[in-house]
Amino acid sequence: MALYSLMLHSLTFSIEIDDKMLSAVIGGAMVGLGTAIMLRSYGSTGGAEILYILAHKVFSITLGTGAMILNGVILTIAASFFPVERVLYTLICMIVSARTTDVVFHGLAKRQAAIIISDK
Repeated sequence: MALYSLMLHSLTFSIEIDDKMLSAVIGGAMVGLGTAIMLRSYGSTGGAEILYILAHKVFSITLGTGAMILNGVILTIAASFFPVERVLYTLICMIVSARTTDVVFHGLAKRQAAIIISDK
C-alpha cells in the first residue's frame, strides 16, 4: 500500500481532454487494463476486486461482469445523489473498464469443445 501511494504521488502527468465521453472511454480502458494486469499478477488493491474474484470462483462470473453488478448497484444509489449526466458518464467508464478487464484477464478467444461419440 505504501508503494502504491508513493507511485501515485510521484507519477504526475495529465492528459488534457475536453470531451467527457472520450474521457470516460479512455479512463475506463486505462482502469480496466490496470486492474487486469494487477489481477493476473495475483495482486489486489484490497477493495472490490476481492469480491469479483470470489464471484468468479464461486459462480463462474467473469471479473468484468462481477464489476458491473457491484458498480450497477452503486451507480443506482448514486443517481439519487448526483446529476444523472455524471452517473451515465461513470456508467460508460465502468462498462469500458469491465470489458477491458475481461479481454485482458480472460483472453480474447472463447474456447469450445465438441465430443464426438461413434462406434467407428
